[in-house]
Amino acid sequence: MRAAPSVLGFVLAAAAVLAEPVTVLVVDFVDSAGKSMEGHPVLLLELNRTYAVGAGNRFTAEFSVGTNLTFRAETTLGHHETQGPTVTVPAGGLTGEHDMYVLQVPTRSVYDLFWEVTPGEKSKEKCIFVVTVCDGNKTVYDAQQGLPGSAVQLSPPDFSELFYFGVIPGTNDTDPLPNGRTTTSYDGGVIVENVPVDAAGEYVVTASHPQYTFTQSRLRCLKPGSFVNAAPNQGPRATPKSKEKCIFVVTVCDGNKTVYDAQQGLPGSAVQLSPPDFSELFYFGVIPGTNDKDPLPNGRTTTSYDGGVIVENVPVDAAGEYVVTASHPQYTFTQSRLRCLKPGSFVNAAPNQGPRATPVRPTGIAAKPNWQSRI
Repeated sequence: MRAAPSVLGFVLAAAAVLAEPVTVLVVDFVDSAGKSMEGHPVLLLELNRTYAVGAGNRFTAEFSVGTNLTFRAETTLGHHETQGPTVTVPAGGLTGEHDMYVLQVPTRSVYDLFWEVTPGEKSKEKCIFVVTVCDGNKTVYDAQQGLPGSAVQLSPPDFSELFYFGVIPGTNDTDPLPNGRTTTSYDGGVIVENVPVDAAGEYVVTASHPQYTFTQSRLRCLKPGSFVNAAPNQGPRATPKSKEKCIFVVTVCDGNKTVYDAQQGLPGSAVQLSPPDFSELFYFGVIPGTNDKDPLPNGRTTTSYDGGVIVENVPVDAAGEYVVTASHPQYTFTQSRLRCLKPGSFVNAAPNQGPRATPVRPTGIAAKPNWQSRI
């Protein structure tokens, strides 16, 4: 049956609307910000189409929504062939700083070094996958991209070794030497070795963390010896903070401290929110040699001397309230009542309204009763 011209025109117009831009950023594995990759050839495997990297180490092309894309930076005199993950073009495309397709390409010498010093016997008949488990708001240009404490899984789990990169002390540089880690460092990098070739299928990389959810990455091992790198933005990414919910900040205060004290917190205290509806609970550290709050990821599970805790993505509840409690083997605490009344609210239970430890009782003096904290 032949379609009427008006119907055919509508279909063609709809198809045109569904074409979305995809930006591909190609950067050097070590010098992502400084080294020019302009002119580097990149092959789109699904269409067997080659693009040349343009100014700003990138190029942009349009593809229909729902199209699968797998890009590969081709071998040059200086750089090793590097395949990226497989992505599906979403509505709106992939163009933003946190969304564009990133190919992070090692030089031949850097690849050879990683081949030699990372653990495990590697087979040139299989593939090597490298994945960066990325913190929610980080990009390939950040010095520390990873979300520490994340565990990685490959499905199907067919590989010989899964190794978590460390960070060279005193730097932000990847440490490829054996380290005994079982979760990610601030680097976020993971290498999965000797993945079998599967020209028709794909592997899925997921990550897990007690306080985060993640996107997934789809990787393909299409030919023996392939190096496949799911750099930010295509490695598993932690769920970003939501502006539709609230952020609570609470200071767990030592019994005799006030907001004027340099170190207000009672270290070693664990915090609970009831009801426990949030995406992340993070304990602030202290910048070494100072009394200043350190907001960088640190892997803490209890308070530092700062005492500060941030609770993220708490749902709005205009009629109810949340209760913050703290626990410590040697102290009892007051409670704090916090409310999330509108999207994007910042609620801060500073001393004196954060949970406060019962002061140490001098010998022969009756213990003071707990205070009731209200916000």
